[in-house]
Amino acid sequence: MPHMTHHLHTAYALELREIYVSKAIRSFALSMIGIFVPIYLLQLNYSLSAVIGFYAIIAATHAIMTVPAARIAAKWGFKHTIILSTPFFVIFYLMLYSLDTMRWPLWSIAVIWGIKNALFWLGYHVHFTLVAHSKQEGREIGFARIVGLGMSVLGPVIGGLILTFFGFKSLVMIAMIILAISGIPYLLTKDPHESVNYSISRIFKMDPRNALGFIGKGMESGIGGVIWPIFVFFAIVQTYTNMGIITSLSLVFGVLFTFVIGRFSDIYRRIVLRIGGFVNAIIWGVRIVITTTFHVAIVDSLYGASQTLIYIPFTALSYDKSRANIVEGIMRREIMLNISRAATLAILIPVTNLLGTFIMGSGASLMLIAF
Repeated sequence: MPHMTHHLHTAYALELREIYVSKAIRSFALSMIGIFVPIYLLQLNYSLSAVIGFYAIIAATHAIMTVPAARIAAKWGFKHTIILSTPFFVIFYLMLYSLDTMRWPLWSIAVIWGIKNALFWLGYHVHFTLVAHSKQEGREIGFARIVGLGMSVLGPVIGGLILTFFGFKSLVMIAMIILAISGIPYLLTKDPHESVNYSISRIFKMDPRNALGFIGKGMESGIGGVIWPIFVFFAIVQTYTNMGIITSLSLVFGVLFTFVIGRFSDIYRRIVLRIGGFVNAIIWGVRIVITTTFHVAIVDSLYGASQTLIYIPFTALSYDKSRANIVEGIMRREIMLNISRAATLAILIPVTNLLGTFIMGSGASLMLIAF
């Protein structure tokens, strides 16, 4: 029995290493380009409403395609589902690369990205839940975040420099090549399988506090990931290099906080999440009054720390709540988060005063306290 236990721990350690290596590669590539995509679309003369709608379609597609992704995972395995997302990465970036000449409908590019997200995140979260150790899950989630953020620190700066000197197309090609190899680590060990038994009615039948937490997280991530970068670039920063430096600074603070928060989250998950929700709400309130690049740098650094206070305990708690039926629990997480994100962005399509959305970000942060 001790030999069998040792064998299992060794196997799980190898699986976790695969996750960490793949996440490092993927995070670096995405961080080079991610924050610049909405800015690029606006500079191609797409309206603000069209760009917000683009991200709403991504989230809606992600929610809808989570069920087919689960069926694919049942047949082929969760790591293969992650790997299957890679071609959609490549197609998305090829369409983005040729957008100025081919003028693809934005909705078609958004649908491709949404399918990629559904395949990747369902596979990633279920696989992580299967191989993580429940008693030190917070530390393992924290380490995955350190790996991801650590590799992401230089990405925005490098991306900003490439954009400044070589243009968006060069950046797209480099990011696409790096992303194409991010799935290779998952080929090194066998694909663990988990029975897929879910009910759509059960997915939407949950404790109201859990629903409130998922809705709040979806709202906050939609506003923080789409609206905030657009506002900062056009209203304050106005250069790719400065935008990249500020984003990297935020990631540095996220990494530093993660070293401490992972261990605390194994013991005081809800307390840490509540602190993170309150701090994040305050930061969104402060964002309403900032006017300089220096202000943005300070506030975004604090935001990087508050996001860590939220991300690790929220993820660990969502895994805990999925233990009875892992696949159904992760499906609930992905569907609820993305319905909320899509609905929030859809509501914001006609909005022209972006400052008002920061109040929504503050309120959404407080909703996380219920989770």
